[in-house]
Amino acid sequence: KWEINNLLTFMWENENHHVTVLAGQTAEEYKYDYINGTRKGTPSNEPIFRYFNMAYTGDKVYGRPTRWSAIGLIGRLNYNFRETYLLQANMRYDGSSKFAKGNKWGFFPSVSLGWRFTNEKFMKFLTENDFLSYGKLRLGWGMTGQQDINRDYGYFAVYNMFNNSQAQYPLLPEGTPLYTPSAYDPDIKWETTTTYNVGLDFGFFNQRLTGSIDWYFRKTSDLLNYGYAAAGTNFDNRVWTNIGSLKNTGVEVSLDWKALQTKDWYWTIGYNFTYNKNEITELFGANTRPIEYENTHAVTGKMIKAWQVGQPATAFWVYQQAYDVNGHPVNGAIVDRNGDGQITDDDRYYYKQAMAPVTMGLSSRLEYKNWDLGFNLRASIGNYVYDAVEASRYNLHELYYMGFMQNTVASAVELDWRDHLWVQSDYFVHNASFLKMDNITLGYSFSQLMKTGKWHGLSGRIYGTVNNVFTISNYKGIDPELQSGVDYELYPRPISFIVGLNLNF
Repeated sequence: KWEINNLLTFMWENENHHVTVLAGQTAEEYKYDYINGTRKGTPSNEPIFRYFNMAYTGDKVYGRPTRWSAIGLIGRLNYNFRETYLLQANMRYDGSSKFAKGNKWGFFPSVSLGWRFTNEKFMKFLTENDFLSYGKLRLGWGMTGQQDINRDYGYFAVYNMFNNSQAQYPLLPEGTPLYTPSAYDPDIKWETTTTYNVGLDFGFFNQRLTGSIDWYFRKTSDLLNYGYAAAGTNFDNRVWTNIGSLKNTGVEVSLDWKALQTKDWYWTIGYNFTYNKNEITELFGANTRPIEYENTHAVTGKMIKAWQVGQPATAFWVYQQAYDVNGHPVNGAIVDRNGDGQITDDDRYYYKQAMAPVTMGLSSRLEYKNWDLGFNLRASIGNYVYDAVEASRYNLHELYYMGFMQNTVASAVELDWRDHLWVQSDYFVHNASFLKMDNITLGYSFSQLMKTGKWHGLSGRIYGTVNNVFTISNYKGIDPELQSGVDYELYPRPISFIVGLNLNF
């Protein structure tokens, strides 16, 4: 991979005006090769080495290199009038080799305005006693683009070669490779996200309490994903294409408070809060039906999440478990939600989501003379996890009923795992909200190790840190924090202890 960036900046200012202009160009190229080889004449033609992404069988070479490139033009203008009225305008004009002519280039502008209203004379009655020490109102609008697809060229067919007994022309000699085209979309184009933002920055009591509040609305159009292709229209039933649109609406709050400021004591507390509502607003073409994704890992081909208009992007698409009057799951019973007398995909429904609507963070640093103590807490509220470890035990029911595994978890006793529909039941979707203490640090700083002698000027700090201190959650799995929302083959995060010493000579 190679990358080139060229930037040119111009600045001009006087008593009232400050102007900065930036122009630039970026370019990058990525190449990747795969090699898979066998010895000529080896009876089984077993591979003897692999290098990147190309294959040798016998005395022949098979494989396909991968390569893509992108180029961009950048422009930016910053204008500041008396440190009170602020303007920033940006533009990007990007081109990608992954898209065809006509869709290869995308234009992505943005503009933001700022007003430091505490610099206005009419605000003097609030600022002269430092009750309101800082205030700034912000407005923003902008567009960004992304071209990430798992294909070098998504707009034309690439022929793949298969050289095995399952992929051969029946009338040709054994070993004759079969070339098959991959699915493609000639009209695939940039995914575009447009964001609107209103923000307020503030400071009170001579900046003892500072913070910001932001509201945003973000719409993503022409979503790039591996979506469905209409029957008979392509070389596969799924293809990299633009599948639809989604929106995100949210609020972000950040606060910092200097709780103590004395000769010997200094204490700062930071808090942040985020609320985000995510919703799919549009799906195109063959993708109007639910687009399943995220493997259950319990039964081949069974998925647990799906995209659908009106639903969050990480919603679980599940069957409804039936329970008896005592609240226990009924063996072999899934609710026939549409009442047609059979259990099909039409009985599945959207239940919860993997992404947390609410996240929070709390940090603290307390200093007393040369000592310091700090910690970071993090909370996630409303995120759910599909427990694939629990669901994958469906095929162990025979061992249980034969007398083995009598001490297994209660769910294996309550449920009959013989029906594969169980793995897509809401029974395995659990609330995974959590509170985590990420780290605690205790330190001691010294400015002069010795008053005289060789080490007279030596200063430094000794400290101890504990990472991944604890997690509070009702989730019974190893860790409730899972980006995909599926708990499977997760390696536990360790608790680590660090002792360190920093010296300044």
